[in-house]
Amino acid sequence: MTLDRERFFDIWSRCGSGEGKDRIFDELEAHYLEPHRHYHTTAHIVFCLDELDKVSADIKQTGAVLQQDAVELSIWFHDVVLEIPGANNEQKSAQLFLEVSDGRLDNDLRNRVHDAIIATTHKTSPDVLESQLTVDIDLSGLAQSWPEFFVDSRLVRAEFSHLSDKEFNVGQGKFMKSLLDRASIYSTEYFLDTHEATARKNVAQLIDKLENGYIWPQSLSEAGP
Repeated sequence: MTLDRERFFDIWSRCGSGEGKDRIFDELEAHYLEPHRHYHTTAHIVFCLDELDKVSADIKQTGAVLQQDAVELSIWFHDVVLEIPGANNEQKSAQLFLEVSDGRLDNDLRNRVHDAIIATTHKTSPDVLESQLTVDIDLSGLAQSWPEFFVDSRLVRAEFSHLSDKEFNVGQGKFMKSLLDRASIYSTEYFLDTHEATARKNVAQLIDKLENGYIWPQSLSEAGP
């Protein structure tokens, strides 16, 4: 799936002088097209931007003060670094954003984007609206239909091919349980109303599979449940 070059040019120019937009877009796209990616690809970014477009009108109707450009920039950059095996990918993604935006974007905007990217570690529930919305959008795929959700789960599994099924199931199960243990998966009213129930059902069903030692197909072309 192709990233929208003109959309990126628009936001980069709207938030600053537009300097470096060609090189920065090419760098972003090159990262998201890396061969070891299966879920965290251009398709994930396009999906998240579509979700932002759906929710933006609803957020504005609530009268909430939102820097939507901060959310969109966070989406563009939040998975730009994906080292597997590796650690601190979100921190590295946030740092890359700070580096390419230095001297090009307003510092308050840069800080909001940095914090929103860090929030996509999903370790805690953020309390700033831009971070809340970025996190909710990043997790919005949990509320797809079960077949779509499970396709995404298989794509995530493919990115961790260095792990055995048992190792992956334990790690992914721990993460999924951490989401269910929260008072809610989502923070913003829109996603609480439209996504929460389905996401919880999907996550619980996946946890059941993982705890029962699910054997993942060796190829993404093989049929799944």
